[in-house]
Amino acid sequence: MLVLVTGFTPFGKEVVNPSYLAVKNLPSVIEGANIIVREITTDFSRSFEELNALISQYNPDIIINVGQSGNSKAIAIEKVGLNYKIKENVGDADYLIFGGQTAYFATLPVENIVEAIKKADIPVVLSLSAGSYVCNSVLYRLLQQNKRYINGFIHVPYIKEQVVDKPSAPYMELSLMTNAIEIAIKESIIYYATLK
Repeated sequence: MLVLVTGFTPFGKEVVNPSYLAVKNLPSVIEGANIIVREITTDFSRSFEELNALISQYNPDIIINVGQSGNSKAIAIEKVGLNYKIKENVGDADYLIFGGQTAYFATLPVENIVEAIKKADIPVVLSLSAGSYVCNSVLYRLLQQNKRYINGFIHVPYIKEQVVDKPSAPYMELSLMTNAIEIAIKESIIYYATLK
């Protein structure tokens, strides 16, 4: 079995993106499954092109994309990908796929993942909105393809280094993020085995 896990490049004024820092610390094997970790660009078009190239290269069974959610206090396990995006320019459409389905549910066992992370005493929430930026775009487009793998999206908070100039912003230790993602992978592998 192979699990593809991605994090994003830094964006905006940030010089790091904790999503990639967290996933690159994952072990190379979890529950007997090989873990492939890669970084994708925080860009509406390039991110999905890069992800599709990785899927073609590795043919994974499970895909977990991880992104940063500033001002979040907890790990957020995303349940829904919406056919919606923020407008980057005047006149832009606010949908991702013209005529596409309004929303798709993540195919990871999101409720099981949330409960397992809670048992590890890591702050976690079940989220019903992946936002309107690149993270949601990746989740929606991947679910829209409806291929044989199971997939979903996890948001992580800032790390301490990012909030030096943001005194009121919450943050989380990077090790907790990595632990939470590893738990999510374990739960996904268990779930995948039930589908066979």
